[in-house]
Order: sequence, then structure tokens, then C-alpha cells
Amino acid sequence: MTVRKALLVIAFGTGLGAAHIGQGSLSIVGGEKYAVGQAVKVSFLQKERHTGKYDLNFSKDNGKTWTPVAANWTSPSGDGVTVTYNWTVPNAATAQGRFQVCQLAGSCTDPDYGIVSGAFTVAAASAVIPADNGAYFAPAMRFDAEAGGLDVSFGLEERARLTLYAYDTRGKLLATLLDEFQAAGYHHLSLFSNRLQGMQGHVIFQLRSGSAVLAEMRSQAR
Repeated sequence: MTVRKALLVIAFGTGLGAAHIGQGSLSIVGGEKYAVGQAVKVSFLQKERHTGKYDLNFSKDNGKTWTPVAANWTSPSGDGVTVTYNWTVPNAATAQGRFQVCQLAGSCTDPDYGIVSGAFTVAAASAVIPADNGAYFAPAMRFDAEAGGLDVSFGLEERARLTLYAYDTRGKLLATLLDEFQAAGYHHLSLFSNRLQGMQGHVIFQLRSGSAVLAEMRSQAR
């Protein structure tokens, strides 16, 4: 009887010490470059499912603070399987991003239950900033062929050099309406060029930040 009790205690103790998450199995390892809004499949090895419930978190400051990605997320069933979560990269540009997986059966700081990725980069999708409702502020343009002018509204999340070009349908440059640094915030500009005055046919306007096209408008001049 004494021997049986001893064996039972040893077996039970081994079960408690088993890892629930495979360290080093997180698909985000560090050094990746993601863009705002990008869809990322985050996977890791679920060694023991136990409750199968996780908190998934994102940090933009190297793990100092965490923002919930999915709270109390339930993984597919099974031990020893790789599970996947479809993550949409948030609007939080950073060079110190980290992703955390924490099984709720234990502590996030316990390596048997928690994994933290290496640091990765999140780049803004463009220089255009979100509106108050969280949707991207779409640059707006209005062309007045009679006056040869263009009204353009846009927003910037940080100071950036912007260029605004006007082309004909063959790709010939008609005018450079803007080429200068603009401060962060919302802007409404009225730009004029005598080369556009009385222009007949289509005019193509491109607003750029570096090589990235922030907005393009094809207008029928009248």
C-alpha cells in the first residue's frame, strides 16, 4: 500500500510540471516587418491543451505595456498540435513591436504557459492618418479646369514631404502642384497652375509621399 501511494504522487507531480506551450514555436520570432492592416497567421505549438483558453496581446513599446488582441480565445482541441490565430496588425507604427501568447491555465511569465516574440516592426500603411471613427482619412480632390486650380484635403500622422503631380493620359507631366514638407495634422490646400487652365480631356492627379501614392484622381476637365 505504501509503495502504491508513492508511485501515485510521483506520477501526479510529473503531470503538473509538463509544459503547455512549446517554447520557440511562436511563428513571430522577431525581425519581421509588418504593415498596418496586414493579415498575419500567428501559430504556436500547443503541447497540452488543458483549458485551451488564451490571452493574446500586442505591445508597441518592447513589452512595457500590452494591448489585448484576443481575450479568452479558445484554441482548437488537441495536445501536441500547432494552433493558428489570424491577427490583423493594428494601426500602431513601431520598431519595438512584440506579440504575447498566454495560456490561462498558468501565468504569462511562466515559460510553461507564456511566449513572447522578439521585437518586430510595424510600418504605417501610408502617411494618411485615421479619422476619428478609426477609418482612414481619404484624401479628397476637386479640380477646377476653368481656374486651373485643384483643392486637396489630406491628413498626416507625422511631418512628411509630399508631392502632387498632374499628368495627361499619356503620362506626360503637366505640372508639379506641390513639393514641400507638410506638418502633422489635417490640411486643405488650394493649388493653381496656368498650365492646367482651360485643360481639355482627362487630367490625372497623384499625391505622393516618397514613392508611395497616397491618392490618385482622374478628372474630366471642362
